[in-house]
Amino acid sequence: MSWESDFFSQWQTFLNTVETQIRKEIKTNGKLNLSIANTVIQKEIAKWSISSHFNGAWLRNLRIQSPSLAEEFQTTLEEIQLDKSILLKHEIPTLYAAIVVGVIVTTFFVIGWQDESIIRQLLGTGTVAVIAIPIFTNLWSNRKKKAVDKLIKQLRQELEATGIKLRSIAAKADKEG
Repeated sequence: MSWESDFFSQWQTFLNTVETQIRKEIKTNGKLNLSIANTVIQKEIAKWSISSHFNGAWLRNLRIQSPSLAEEFQTTLEEIQLDKSILLKHEIPTLYAAIVVGVIVTTFFVIGWQDESIIRQLLGTGTVAVIAIPIFTNLWSNRKKKAVDKLIKQLRQELEATGIKLRSIAAKADKEG
C-alpha cells in the first residue's frame, strides 16, 4: 500500500466534496461567507476522525504504523482554517440593469417624439424589452458563474497548501514502511 497515493485519492475526494457543498450553499443562499465555508470544511475534516469512514480508516492504519506521523497529520489537518475574507453575494449588476432600463426608456421617448400613437410606442418599447431583458439575464448569469468559479479556485488554492503538507507526511510514511 502506498500511503501517498491513497492519501492523494482521498484528498481529491475531499476537495471535490468541499467544492460541491460550497456550490450548493451558494446556489441555496446566493452568497457564501467565511464562517459557512469553514463549517463545510470542518465537517469534511471530521470524517478523518471516524474510523469507519475511508478517510478515518486510512488515518487509523497510519496511526498503527507510525503514531508520530499520524499525530502530525491530524494536527496539520485540524489547522485548516480559511483566513481570507471569502465572500460572495449575487447582486444585480447595476451597470447592466441601468443599460437595459435606459434603452427601454429611450425607445419609448424616441418613438413618442416621432408622433406615433401610444399603442405603437408601447409595442416598440415592448419589443425592445423582449430583446434586452434576455440579454441582460444572460450577462448577469455569466457574471455570477465567473464569480463562483473564481471563488472555488481561490478556495482550492488555499486548501492545496495544506494538501501539500499532508501529502509530504504520507510520503514520509511510505519511506518508513
